[in-house]
Amino acid sequence: MSLKSLDTGKIVIIVVFLLFYLRLFMLRGRKIKQERAAAAQKLRAGAKGKQAKADAAAAISRPRYSVTSWWIIVPGIVLMCVGLAVNTTTYFPAFIKPYDWVFIALGGVLFIFGIK
Repeated sequence: MSLKSLDTGKIVIIVVFLLFYLRLFMLRGRKIKQERAAAAQKLRAGAKGKQAKADAAAAISRPRYSVTSWWIIVPGIVLMCVGLAVNTTTYFPAFIKPYDWVFIALGGVLFIFGIK
């Protein structure tokens, strides 16, 4: 793919997914900062022995990302699949095919709001 083959749809999809990954990086940074603050607070409080080890193990096993609402994520998945189907199949009317990127971009935006 060369830069000359980029059209509006591809540029919009690239921007939406860059924003999605930027959101993930922001969430990861915030979570790491919270974990460090909690660990520092426990050290200042004097947590020792088995309790400190159990708390450290619990902090490691927690997921960094979670779903805000499945009511947002599922339509995002469906929209992206519809966009892929519009692009690759002939089941949809021909006038929709140039706008397959709209479905993919909307699904990506829903993913941005569906992860915390």
